[in-house]
Amino acid sequence: MTSSLSSSAVLMGRTTGKKNNAIVIILPILATLSILIFSFRVSYNQLWKHYITGVNNSNNNEVSSSRDNSDEQQHCESILNKFDKTFNDKRKARQRRVILMQQQQNNPNNNGTEVISITEKEALIIEKEFWDLYEPEAICFTEERVGKTSKHLSQQQQHHTIGNDGTTTDNDNSFERYDSFGDGPKFICGIDIIAANANAANASSPSSSSTTVASSSSSSKNENNNNNCLVYSIGSSNNIDFEMAVSKFTKSNSNGNNNNPINGCEIHTFDPTIEYSNFIGHDYAIFHQWGLGNDNSRMNRGKYNWISKSFNTIIKELNHTGRIIDILKIDCELCEWFTMPQLFQDITNSGLIVNQIQIEMHRSSKKRQRAAIPQNITSFFEFADNAKMRIFHKERNGWGCDGYRCIEYAFISEDFLRKVNKEAIC
Repeated sequence: MTSSLSSSAVLMGRTTGKKNNAIVIILPILATLSILIFSFRVSYNQLWKHYITGVNNSNNNEVSSSRDNSDEQQHCESILNKFDKTFNDKRKARQRRVILMQQQQNNPNNNGTEVISITEKEALIIEKEFWDLYEPEAICFTEERVGKTSKHLSQQQQHHTIGNDGTTTDNDNSFERYDSFGDGPKFICGIDIIAANANAANASSPSSSSTTVASSSSSSKNENNNNNCLVYSIGSSNNIDFEMAVSKFTKSNSNGNNNNPINGCEIHTFDPTIEYSNFIGHDYAIFHQWGLGNDNSRMNRGKYNWISKSFNTIIKELNHTGRIIDILKIDCELCEWFTMPQLFQDITNSGLIVNQIQIEMHRSSKKRQRAAIPQNITSFFEFADNAKMRIFHKERNGWGCDGYRCIEYAFISEDFLRKVNKEAIC
């Protein structure tokens, strides 16, 4: 009995010893595992927190950047709105002055009871003041003169040489930006935007890779691309400085290959007093021996006689209906008085878009011409106002017209002016 109890005690002692040994071994392992699990959870939480913080910061930065861009755009639009208001206020002030002057002319102080005679000197003053009420009312931040440059003033240097075939040798390297002076150059707004649009349109045209500037007398130059910029030059006298400058400043090289430049704007030149074969600008413009005027009117100048065409007819015959005219340059010796009002009405009513107009306006010195061609300046500018065309430049022609009878005006559509100015300041 005693022996059995002793054996049991010994057995229990051995079992207990084994358990204690197992506990001694397992506890450190469990402790180590607990530490590892805790460390992993801490590291995981830190990593997750860092990730979430990074994502939130990134989102916040994007939101902040987006908010900054939005605020900047709103600020820019606010500035443009203030300019538009100023432009509108200037136009309204001019309109009020014109109405007041008309009232004074229609209601003289003597109530029309006596004939007022004026001296020759007073008549000259009235003539010189003819254009005074119509001043620039808008600002184009990127306005520049485009045409012949200061190098042209040297008789030893010429832009081009005329070949036996009537075409010119391309030597437009003498044309430089911001270097146009004298009689002839026109004030253009946003030529870089015009160039960008022209080159984008030409680059997307299937035929752009094979199109070159020297298309000579080809009438298909750029005409298949209805998105390309379009320039009309009315009146030439074979002075092609304007066409050469516009051609150069609105084209760029394709893929850096100087031997294959992409054409700039599609330019059309009109002059009924130049034979097609004698026109020297075929390298730069598509020439039409047409005269601008009322449809089917017989007109003449010197030895030349022609049947005139209206703007509407010209646009239809050239298949330009629906296209934007980016630049319309006009110097047609009095034809502006009976052609421009209709053009302004077409812009107002028919959806025709003309981004800007550079025009030399003429005041005839001959009473006979004034009787034949009424020169109503008030109605002219009323039509321009209705077409939402703003005056952004004015220059008296000091090289001719006695220094006061001819004026260079530059008009621009409200929409295009805002687009150009936004690009300049935003």
